[in-house]
Amino acid sequence: MSAVTVVMYHYVRDLTRTRYPGLKALSVEAFEGQLDYITRHYTVCRPRDVIAAARGEGPLPPRPCLLTFDDGFLDHFTVVFPRLVDRGLGAGFYPPVAVVEGRRVLDTHKVQLVLAVAPEAEKLARRILDMLDGFRDEHRLPSGEEIYRTHARASRFDGPDVVFVKRVLQHALPPAVRSSIAARLFEEYVGVEESTVAQELYMDEAQLRCLIAAGLEVGGHGAEHLWLDSLPRVEQAREIERSVHFLERLRQAR
Repeated sequence: MSAVTVVMYHYVRDLTRTRYPGLKALSVEAFEGQLDYITRHYTVCRPRDVIAAARGEGPLPPRPCLLTFDDGFLDHFTVVFPRLVDRGLGAGFYPPVAVVEGRRVLDTHKVQLVLAVAPEAEKLARRILDMLDGFRDEHRLPSGEEIYRTHARASRFDGPDVVFVKRVLQHALPPAVRSSIAARLFEEYVGVEESTVAQELYMDEAQLRCLIAAGLEVGGHGAEHLWLDSLPRVEQAREIERSVHFLERLRQAR
């Protein structure tokens, strides 16, 4: 099987016309430019073709490329979908079950939205450290200084305070602590009802079925968008089973 270049997308939007102009997202113009480049230099394949090739059921074309769109964002329906159809390109879309069925905002996206509207990352990091005091005894957390020193490491794209916020609220702290702090920060900084944000942020079932009807592919991204390698085996199975049942229902409802 030929090596496949995978290009993964999340937010693709006109930031000037959203509530969150500070969100780290790809602009519509940049997305179109990337599609121009990809179609000049690669052959875009459908996920089913890549799967078939991996099973030895057929070859892939030269310089194969797979486009994937994660997390079920409404951007993928309003911005991405028509542009793929216009170009005749296939792609895979991967929504977590919870954002579609539960219409709630995932903790990881709450963190991203908080970072988009928070005026200073340093003050946000300090606010989190102050909030940790209420959880320290019950969860036996290290000192705030130690937590900050461990996780505040600048990356290629973000400064140390932004990296700290992302790490501690996405995987470094115990799940109950992360979720509680993310919810409180979301209320403080975003200040919009979660159900309203979810409606604006994610696709619904009808839109996902529309993608499928147009020949695009919708696949599994877990139920709760959890890190599977951090879960016990029984919870891993539950995440996968819920995702499989969700996809089966989507296809049956067409």
